[in-house]
Amino acid sequence: MIQSPGIEDYRDAWREFYLDRQRRLRSLGLWLLGLIVAGGICVAGGRLFSEGRVIVSIGFGVVCVLWLVTGGKWFRLLWSILSWNCPRCGETFFHSGEVRNSFAGRCMNCKLRRPKQSEVLV
Repeated sequence: MIQSPGIEDYRDAWREFYLDRQRRLRSLGLWLLGLIVAGGICVAGGRLFSEGRVIVSIGFGVVCVLWLVTGGKWFRLLWSILSWNCPRCGETFFHSGEVRNSFAGRCMNCKLRRPKQSEVLV
């Protein structure tokens, strides 16, 4: 009887996937924290100085630019996760034809089951 490959056969690939995803989410979280701190500094600086309106206006512009960069970082995170290749078939795991499913529990091409993070990172 031919056995289908299990979690053990692709454990290293899944571990790398989950560790990369955690690293990217942590990076995005730190970036958002920095954005919140920058916004707070701009508001506090506007209240402390006599030319508060100018500082708040400049600070608002800076925060808007940082917010756009945050959107770009979020897009890059999602793109890297959605373009991850299946360890079994080598095709994009979350994409098949015209369908993209970031919550897929199985490969959209060969139907390899995606293990839970707790099954892989022990």
